[in-house]
Order: sequence, then structure tokens, then C-alpha cells
Amino acid sequence: MAQSRWMHAVAVGGLALTCLGVGCKGPAPAAQGPAMLIDGEPVPRAEFVAALIADQGEAFARRFATERVIEAQAKAAGVNVADDVVDKRLQQEERRLIAQRFGADESKFLAHIAEYGVSRETWRATRRRRLRTELQAAALMQATIPPERLKALFEQRYGVGGVSRDVHHLLISTSVAASTLYTRAMYGAEKAQLIDDTRARAETLRRELLAGADFGELARAHSDDFTAERGGDLGGEWQGRYGGAFDAAVAKLRVGELSAVVEGKRGFHLIQATGKRRGARYSGRVIVVKVHPKADDAAWAEAQQKAEAIHRRLTEGREAFDLVARQTSEDPRGRAAGGATGAFGPGQFGDAVDPVLERLALNEISPPLRTEDGYLLITLDERTFLPTQDRPTVRHILLGTAFDLVKQRKLGADLAPRARARAEALLAQLQAPDADFEAIAREASEDPLSRQKGGALAPFVAGALGPEVDAALAAMKPGELRLVESKRGFHILRLDTARKADFAAVEAELAQELRQRAPKDDEVKAWIKAQSEKLKLELKL
Repeated sequence: MAQSRWMHAVAVGGLALTCLGVGCKGPAPAAQGPAMLIDGEPVPRAEFVAALIADQGEAFARRFATERVIEAQAKAAGVNVADDVVDKRLQQEERRLIAQRFGADESKFLAHIAEYGVSRETWRATRRRRLRTELQAAALMQATIPPERLKALFEQRYGVGGVSRDVHHLLISTSVAASTLYTRAMYGAEKAQLIDDTRARAETLRRELLAGADFGELARAHSDDFTAERGGDLGGEWQGRYGGAFDAAVAKLRVGELSAVVEGKRGFHLIQATGKRRGARYSGRVIVVKVHPKADDAAWAEAQQKAEAIHRRLTEGREAFDLVARQTSEDPRGRAAGGATGAFGPGQFGDAVDPVLERLALNEISPPLRTEDGYLLITLDERTFLPTQDRPTVRHILLGTAFDLVKQRKLGADLAPRARARAEALLAQLQAPDADFEAIAREASEDPLSRQKGGALAPFVAGALGPEVDAALAAMKPGELRLVESKRGFHILRLDTARKADFAAVEAELAQELRQRAPKDDEVKAWIKAQSEKLKLELKL
């Protein structure tokens, strides 16, 4: 059978490369014999290569082509990166990785990469190749000064488009945390009465629950906890979260029982035991289909259809779980490991999945399971129940008495209109002939960085306050005041001065500065990514 070959046709800025064979060092000789033996049975090389290309061919091809093009560009520019420089960087990176991620324990690092079927020699070879490309790219950027790097320095120094501005700024925030529409002084003045009123509200809600009211509906309507939107459900993740009084109350509850009103460190709780989560230790494989939690119904339906199609491949098509995971899972780390989970405990994938894990037969494939951020399919190869780690599952309603919870409740949906009204009143005040912008900003602005300087932003950094502010300033005249709304809140802006630099007058100076300054790692990676995206890649298999 003829050997499969790859052909890459790459064109970048007039540079054209055509590579035949994986090595791309001239025509590759036809390899002989099987690709491997499985229990003594030969696997034809063409079959293995076809599977490898289907699994990773496109991604590898673009990475390979990018590295090849950068190497050719470096050679054309007379840029050379010595092997000992690459090796030194590789050693530094490996030591830093082991120290930072594995507590300086080399054995943990080796065990980690072994989970993905990678030896130390293979890891080093892969990283050496990537580091060489990065070092070549950095040297190229310093020697040839890419236009985008020159432009970035110009705009950093002189502003976007060469325009720099001095601005005064006052913010009335629409963030509850930053807003001063409800202060600690206000809270302190009413705290005692607030606690009494909140306790009474909790007792009223308890009577409603005992009379048959729906717990989930009351939690969604009244709870100040992050679990309100899911009906107060905490599952098994409650221990130590709300303090000793909460934990002690849970310990006394039977399944289905409602607690008395419990006073905790954040307010008053009503707690109901909903069941039991079994302590366990699992391992297996998982395929993830991701959905943004705030996605619309159509996106969720599309993800469900995709998960069901994968399930059919696994159950009807009898395809291997690890191979399908590498092709379809949207969890990058898990995909590289064929979906392998390693050891994990209850709660790893959410409380809704735990009951399935408790009864799923080993090596059976679950149906698509909906979680908070998508769907997953899971198969277990090991499960050990740990009775000493069993714990109740609960739901609760929290009526908060802590300052941040009370503030959230006090402001809530009314914050934006109240913030706008306050900003408009301040704008009118600032428009008076004798208005002192700096004094008013120090007193009223909710931007902590500029408030101390009387609202001064000199020079103004484009992008710091969002695109809405940038657009407004671009249209303003010196001395003008304007009210602008952004994601942060309502900004009152005063443009003081605007200056425009001539790029041609400073280009040579900036280029010389960049030749003497090595690019940062993130600049290098961004440049490599840009080069990769420019490639016109034709993959012929």
C-alpha cells in the first residue's frame, strides 16, 4: 500500500515553501513495515498515519508550517539562534515549571506528563522546538522591527493615532461594590432594627414553608445567597461555608425536614435537608460539550444534539471512548489525555451528575448529562464508596444582615437610574461658571484611582475607561464637559488639552529604541500567532 504523505503549500510575504513528507527535508523515503504491533498483531503504517492525521493533522500542520516559515525568515535575515542558547532556556523553563507547579518535586512532574503518554525526552524535544521558534521570532522582531511593534510603541508613547489628551474624570458607578449610594454609615445607623426585621421576615417565610409553600420559589424570590437562582440548592457543598451554627443545624436534620431559623455570620438561614451524597472516589473518562451559562435555548439545544451524536458514535458505532474524546471533547486538557479524568470525588461535575456516578455501571457510557456549563458523557473504570465521607445535601434561604448583602438588596435593580440621576445633578453643578471640578471629584467620584487627584487623568491612556469614553473624547473640544455611560457606570469627562504627534518625526528614534530592547514574551507569542494566521495553508493528504 502506498505511504500517505503530507503536502504543505505556504506563502508569506513572497516566501513560498513546499514540503513533501513529515520531515520536510527533501522527499521522504517510503517507510517499510507496520507502524506498530498490538499484542503481536501488525498495524499497517497507512492505517496508523491516516488515523494520526485525522486526529491531529490540521493543528500540527499549521504549527509545523509556522515554525518552518519563521526559521526561513530568520535565515534570510541573517538571524541565528545557537543551540546552547535554546538548551539554556529549556533548562530554565523546566526548572521553573517543576518549582512553580509541582512544588519542586521532579517525580510529580514526570508522573504528570506520563499521564498523557509523554516521556521526558519527548517533552523536551517538543519544548526545544517551540523555544527555538520563539527565540528566532524575538531576534527577528528586534532585527527587522515589525511595523506593528513600531506602531504599538508610538501609540504607547503618544496615544492612539498619535493623539494624547489630558482629561479630568468623575465616575458614578453602577457596580454595587463601588457605589456610595448606600454607605457603611447608613448601614450602621439601621443595623439593630434591620436585624430584628430580618429575623421576623425569616420566621414569616418559615411559616409559609410549613404551610406548603414551594421552597425553590421562595428562595428565588427572597434569598440573598448566590444559590437563589437555583432555588437555594447547595447540594453537598455547605460544610464550613456559613459557619458553625449552620453546620450544627444541618447535622440535626432528617431528610425532608425544615430547620428552625438559624442565625449565622451572614444573616438568617432556613435550611432543608434534601437527601444524601455518598462519599466516593472515581476515575474514568469524560467528553465535554461546552455551553456558555447565559446562552440562549437554541445554543443549549445545539449542544444537546452534538452530545447525543457523540453518544451514538460511542454506543452504536462502538468507537473507542479515548479516540472520540480526542476528536470531540471541548475541554482542551482532557482532550489531549483522551478524556482521562484521573481520580476525582463527588461534586467534580456538579451535584446533578453525582447520582448518576453512584449507579453507573463500570465501563458503561452515560447518556448526555446537562451541567451548569454544558453537557458531558462519562464512563467509569473505577469507583470506591467511602461511607465516612457521606454527607447530607441541603438547600437554604439566606436573609442577609451583612453589609454587602444588605447593600446589594438596597440598591439592586434601582442602582442604574439612581446613579444616572446623581451624575446628571453633578454635571449641572460642574457646568456652573465657578465650579471646582477637582474639589467635586474628590468628594463625589467613585473611581478610587483618579479621585485622590481630583479626577485628573494626565495623560489619558486610551482604553483605560472603555470604548465609550474613547469615542466621546475623540469628538470633544478642549474645555468641553460630557456625560458618558459605559459598563462601569456614568462618567463626567472634561477634556483639558489634546496634542498630536508626527509619526515621521519620531519613527527613526523609536526604531532605534526597539533595536536595543528585546521584545517581551507576550509580544513574541502574539507576533508568532499573527504570522500563523497569515499563512495560506493547503493540506494535501
